[in-house]
Amino acid sequence: MEILVRTGFAVLALLHVMPALVLFQPGLSERLYDVPAGSDLSLLIRHRGALFGVVVLTAAWAVLDPAVRGVACVALAVSMASFVILYWQAGLPTGALRTIAIADVAGLLVLAVLAAISIGGRQ
Repeated sequence: MEILVRTGFAVLALLHVMPALVLFQPGLSERLYDVPAGSDLSLLIRHRGALFGVVVLTAAWAVLDPAVRGVACVALAVSMASFVILYWQAGLPTGALRTIAIADVAGLLVLAVLAAISIGGRQ
């Protein structure tokens, strides 16, 4: 079971790497979000990349340390579920946002299994 949990947290970390890279590669904001690098909005997108870096590090830490898996589950759930809710409230737009929403729903399914194993398995 441990290999399944580690693999799951690694997959969730990888899911968040591209948005995190925007912090270091501002040009990705245009490719990923149609936000021109150097625009005022790109500053917020780059800051968002820093926050995704925290999500990536938390998920990667959960691969290595079972003690942080509960916190990692909460952080990942807030990140992914909040986007899915906002996406739904926005009327389910098409394009890149739909791709992100689909990835987050898939990530939430993986996370539900990991939480059941990691947290639910403790007696």
